Amino acid sequence: MLHNVRASPANINRAAEQLHYFQKVCRAELLDFSCLTGNNDIHALSISDLSTTSSEFLIPTEIKHC
Repeated sequence: MLHNVRASPANINRAAEQLHYFQKVCRAELLDFSCLTGNNDIHALSISDLSTTSSEFLIPTEIKHC
C-alpha cells in the first residue's frame, strides 16, 4: 500500500531528479552494451544481440540460450 505522500514542489523536484538520473544511467548502460555487441547506435540493438543461461526466458522472449 502506498503511503499518502504530499506532492510538494520539493518532492516533485526530487522525483524528477531521480528519474533523470535513472534514465542517464540506463542510457549509459545501453551505450556500453551496444559497443560490446558491435553496434554503433543503441537503436541498432536487436534481440539477436542477447543471450541467456536461464531457460525461463527462452520461450516467451525468443532470446537464444548460450
